[in-house]
Amino acid sequence: MIITNLTPDTIDWLHEGIAGKIKPGEIKEFSENRGKHILNKLDRKGLLQLNYGDDIEELREKAIQLWKEFWTRQVQMFNQDNERRRNTQREYVDPNPEVDEHAKRLGLELVGPWTVKPTESAELTSLREKNATLEAQVGTLAQQVKSLVDMVKKGNVHEVFQPPEVKVELSKGGEESQEDPEDTEMITPGDPEKLIAEFAKLPKDRFAQWAKDNKDRVQSAEFPPAVKKMVIEKWERLVKGEPFPIEHEGFEISK
Repeated sequence: MIITNLTPDTIDWLHEGIAGKIKPGEIKEFSENRGKHILNKLDRKGLLQLNYGDDIEELREKAIQLWKEFWTRQVQMFNQDNERRRNTQREYVDPNPEVDEHAKRLGLELVGPWTVKPTESAELTSLREKNATLEAQVGTLAQQVKSLVDMVKKGNVHEVFQPPEVKVELSKGGEESQEDPEDTEMITPGDPEKLIAEFAKLPKDRFAQWAKDNKDRVQSAEFPPAVKKMVIEKWERLVKGEPFPIEHEGFEISK
């Protein structure tokens, strides 16, 4: 199961004693049981499953909406609780840092009793929402840069193709590849969203032809492992009785 985080927050998960994080813009693959557990617990915060043919921008809008609804509800419950405390002459409780931070990011005032009160103009609220979307998009770019850095450290990309972000990251530690430039395969990883868009919505015949025409690309470093697996699974689902044209040894395909 493939899960993506298209919100501006890093989201923590825990399953059977194993903990992890899904950063903004990150796409991660999990076993079926772990993936279902994570979605059941955290989809309200904006985590979504990535399926064949999904439109990334539509998913991003849905994720941001879920994220806004979740944190608006947290602010509302906080306000209601403090209003009840005031009515029963109990002490005021300060918001935890997460509620306080998200109230400020969404332009909501921590007041009660039953509603959240906008503290700014509709125009400024709109700008804040756009900023949240941009933060999620920046997270996606950061993950792409990280993938490129990892490839460079493994010697898969020649120094002449290294962007400034990669050179800065490499300067923090580790050795750059010392391979002969003529022996180094000059391949940069593609944008996962664009690669998925190439084949996700293709019908059976067009997809089969695409896979044959692009088998060398799919086997190259241009295709991240998670995207390559999506190609393989779609082939096994649609094109039955014909050998898959792309080597995929080591990939565990669900039946």
